[in-house]
Amino acid sequence: DHHTATTMLHYAVLSCDFRTEKDQNPRIEWKKKEKAVTFVYFNHKFTSRAKMEGATLTIHSVTQKDSGEYRCEVTAGDDHVSFGEATVTLDVHVPPHIPSCEVPHSVFVGSDLELLCKDKQSVPPATYSWYKDNRALKVSSNTPYSMDTRRGTLQKFTSVSKVDSGMYRCESSNSVGAPKSCVAQQLKVIDCKLSFPTRALTLLCFTCVLTRDFFFFFFFFVGGTDPQVTMSLNMWRNPKSPKGRAINTSLLQSHCK
Repeated sequence: DHHTATTMLHYAVLSCDFRTEKDQNPRIEWKKKEKAVTFVYFNHKFTSRAKMEGATLTIHSVTQKDSGEYRCEVTAGDDHVSFGEATVTLDVHVPPHIPSCEVPHSVFVGSDLELLCKDKQSVPPATYSWYKDNRALKVSSNTPYSMDTRRGTLQKFTSVSKVDSGMYRCESSNSVGAPKSCVAQQLKVIDCKLSFPTRALTLLCFTCVLTRDFFFFFFFFVGGTDPQVTMSLNMWRNPKSPKGRAINTSLLQSHCK
């Protein structure tokens, strides 16, 4: 016999039904099937958080680690019937936890933007929604961004502008408990334009600087009688770097408008 038990409480009840002919004290064993079979209850001895009433096993303070297959074995020495075993699959559901949110402190006008959100503990897996200035971001055919509610990503596929500045937070939810949200984080969009009192000239310079986490591409153009240097910074994440989702602009912010 095989059945499934699901719990979203702090305890789980695993039932094992049987009927003996003569034996009033059958031998009852509960085992958990892992890499090696472990005894949960045997010979009137309880293991850790397990409690027995008849052949029903109650496990207290359950966690996700308690999920798995449990086997109930009943042996009645005075009976002629072989009872065999029953298997119960325990699924422990976990309510949402506060997700980890990755929001860059600042980005430059015209650059790409991707925000990430993850709740690794909720079971079933959480779905995600994003908020800007406490207003839910909705996706439609007219919105300049995409949102993956299962992966937790919010990606803007058009150039970032000043109107994208604000406080961003992510909320995780599933069918078990109340939604949880990370603390809102500020995103600042910087318009970087520098003025230099240089002589009239035309200069085209392309510089590539490779750091551990980013490729930075700088493009400078100077020209005209009142020369200006306009720097457009576009960031491409280094795919080999696990940290390539944030940008430190502290060295440039003091020079940008």
